[in-house]
Amino acid sequence: MKAASSGFWLKKLPVLVLLLAFIGAAPLFAQKTLANSIRITPPVFGPANPDNPTHVNFALGLNQEIGKVYDNFIDEIAASDFGSINSDPQKLMRGFANSSVFSSSAATQRGYGGYKLFAFTVGTMVGAQLPVSLFSSSLVDDIQNLETKLQDEGDVNFGLNPQAITGQIGINAKFLLDGLYLGFKFGYFNLDMIEDYSFSTFSLGLMANYQLVKQKRFLGPLFLWRGVNIGSGLVYQRTNVGFGMDMGEYDVATEQLNINGHSVYVGAEITDSRANLDFNINTVTIPLEVMTSVRLLGILNLSVGAGIDFGFGAAKLNTRVAATAETTFSGNYDTYVEEISPARVDIDVGGKNTPKFFNPKVMAGLGVGIGPVLLDVPVTIYVGQGYNLGLTFTVVW
Repeated sequence: MKAASSGFWLKKLPVLVLLLAFIGAAPLFAQKTLANSIRITPPVFGPANPDNPTHVNFALGLNQEIGKVYDNFIDEIAASDFGSINSDPQKLMRGFANSSVFSSSAATQRGYGGYKLFAFTVGTMVGAQLPVSLFSSSLVDDIQNLETKLQDEGDVNFGLNPQAITGQIGINAKFLLDGLYLGFKFGYFNLDMIEDYSFSTFSLGLMANYQLVKQKRFLGPLFLWRGVNIGSGLVYQRTNVGFGMDMGEYDVATEQLNINGHSVYVGAEITDSRANLDFNINTVTIPLEVMTSVRLLGILNLSVGAGIDFGFGAAKLNTRVAATAETTFSGNYDTYVEEISPARVDIDVGGKNTPKFFNPKVMAGLGVGIGPVLLDVPVTIYVGQGYNLGLTFTVVW
């Protein structure tokens, strides 16, 4: 039974690992032992007829022998390929926490200061933490081979965070201070229509921009310099991912046990096997930015800037693999006992880490506009290994 049950995990867990890799949560292989994360509960049997001494003694002997078998499962699994599963993937957690910080500028209005009254923006943005620099010559190869890299090298610094739908309402707060613009951001997205999969994001933010240098026009309507804007704010983001997968059934080969002098062949059928993943990211970002932009020919808008994002919060990963086993016997011994509780095998893997605190960045944007309607593609490159890419639609008054 031992070898067969180990074979079950060796066959099924790679499926889980590949699925986790697909959504960015697969680098569970590293240096730490898995043994402390494995919990095995052997089945418990009682006599079919409590008044029959043969049944009582058989149940006692069976519980004792099966307990010894299951006691060896932890060491056996820990000695297998899964003994290197990392129960605390710190680089992965930091990567996903960083990617949340990187995506916090969704629905940005930083390139469109100088409006008269109000601005409304809706947008989407993806933040990514890469294992190598965005300008690395091996970037394309590393992305293409990410799944293999995660499994071979272990705890890789990688993360991805999409903010699907975010809106911002901006107001010209000249009644408080001339040149001051305030904004309120709100984002929400929930996907739970797909069985065994859920994804949700929620964000709130308060933004402030000050036009340090006023905008100026040159050549009439042909050239508008929007001046120099400095901005800051406070953005909270929460991202939750839930994933569940039935891992099928598996028949465990029989194994010979000696119970009270009787040679008994005991087998098992793995049932109700399931993997569940819970991924929770909560971050607070404080940006400090300097931005300038120009509008050409009344249509094309170009913006550039630099800044720093200060990141707070944490990312947590909890993954659980669980299965039950239905025990079978050769001969008539199954009539001697009744199963009180089935065997269970549980593996818990997870971790927690904070985002990088100091995140310098350079920003750019390319947009087109007709009158008060603007469409923009903002891009940010974080010094080191991160970036974001978004799409925004803005209307100004």
